[in-house]
Amino acid sequence: MKKAALFMVFLLAAALALTVFASADMGPKPSLEIVLQNAPDDACYADLLVDYTDAKLYSNLSSDDFSGLDEARIQKLAAYRDGEWRPALLTGTYAPLYGKLTGEKSGKNYVYQYSYMGVPDYFRVIILTKDGRFIVSQPVRNTAFNGRVYFNAKTAKASQLPAVLSYLLEFLATCGATLLIEGAVLLLFRFSLRLNWKPFLLINVFTQILLTAVVWWMMYRSGPLDAVLAYLPFEIVIFILEAILFARFLRQHSKLRRVLFALAANTASFAVGLAVLHFRLIH
Repeated sequence: MKKAALFMVFLLAAALALTVFASADMGPKPSLEIVLQNAPDDACYADLLVDYTDAKLYSNLSSDDFSGLDEARIQKLAAYRDGEWRPALLTGTYAPLYGKLTGEKSGKNYVYQYSYMGVPDYFRVIILTKDGRFIVSQPVRNTAFNGRVYFNAKTAKASQLPAVLSYLLEFLATCGATLLIEGAVLLLFRFSLRLNWKPFLLINVFTQILLTAVVWWMMYRSGPLDAVLAYLPFEIVIFILEAILFARFLRQHSKLRRVLFALAANTASFAVGLAVLHFRLIH
């Protein structure tokens, strides 16, 4: 039993090392959702305007992304300039940016999704209507890791939830998912939820608050790229911290089993997070 437990620790440690260190492309990625309100037609093309230049810009769209779209309107949108402001998807970004020129219908609105490392923290929204009109927002400073901006096409005004509220909603979503996943692992390791719910809940909420605070601070201070870079090493800190706390405060079973649970639970929640991210990127 002891050899099996040690082997499990080795496997989990190896999995964590491969997951975190094998590529800088691991961990959560910034995202931005543009909700277009009062759309003038059902065929608006949208992009984000950025005002920076770089010696190397990533091409974000392939020929497949233009399939079925109006080539003349695409060229018109790509040629748009307002001083240094230019379309991010169509002219390139300092890091890859995933997104589409067309939105998805959601009730009376249209939603445009952008994600990955090229999501800008300072931008404007631009809409090109079916009849060739441009509608452009004022500059927006996005301080949320997973931001949402509402753009009213009638007023050409962009608005967003307060950063604190945005991060609170994000925290509730991620913490809730973590509790469900790690709670299932807790039961698989044959710990009684009735005896251990309090330390399990408090430790997870505490570490999720720490992680959210670190990401928020780096996003606010330095932008999405540094927020992702800060997340990766801090996730290792969370692994170690939870292993120590669960070994100390969980009831039942040996300390080795408690540490094994902590490693397995964190690995499971991290893996699910990567799977969700992969699903979002390919869809």
